[in-house]
Amino acid sequence: MKRISLLSKLRVLLTIWLTFQALKTLTILHMMARKYGYNSKGAFILMVQQLAPPILVINVITWIVFWFDKKQSVLQNWRTSERELLWWLWTTGVFGGWISMF
Repeated sequence: MKRISLLSKLRVLLTIWLTFQALKTLTILHMMARKYGYNSKGAFILMVQQLAPPILVINVITWIVFWFDKKQSVLQNWRTSERELLWWLWTTGVFGGWISMF
C-alpha cells in the first residue's frame, strides 16, 4: 500500500510543478508581449524551455510505473491500480506509457 500512496504523492507534486511552469511561462509571455510586442519564435522557445523538463520527468516516471506494472503482471504479483496508471497518462505521461508497451 505504501507504494501507491508514494506514487500518488509523486504524481501530485509533478502535476503541480508542470502547472507552475505553465503559469510562469504564460505570465512571462504576457509581460513580454506588453513590453515588446508578440514574438512567436521567442514564445515557442520559451515555452519549450519551461515545459520540456517537467514533461520529460513525468514521461520517464510513467515509463517506470508501467514497466513495473508489466513486470508484476508477468510474475502474477500485486499490481498498480488501473486508476493510478490512467492518472499517470493523464498528467502528460502519454509518451512514456506508449513506449512502455514495447
